[in-house]
Amino acid sequence: MTRGGGTLLMASAGRWRGPGHNAVLQEEGEDKIIYHAYDAEHGGVEMLRIGSLVWDADGWPLAAPPDAAP
Repeated sequence: MTRGGGTLLMASAGRWRGPGHNAVLQEEGEDKIIYHAYDAEHGGVEMLRIGSLVWDADGWPLAAPPDAAP
């Protein structure tokens, strides 16, 4: 990353705005990304979100977009 690598992991999508402050949870062989996002359908209330996280062949994380998480 110090040589210009990396990509945006997560951006606003659908009703979920400003996702951030993430952490990774490894549980039973699966990785999850835990973060907050603002719910545009409920006045911008901050909500906890949990989504799937996988890794590409180069070892970079790929997260489901905020509107895909339950």
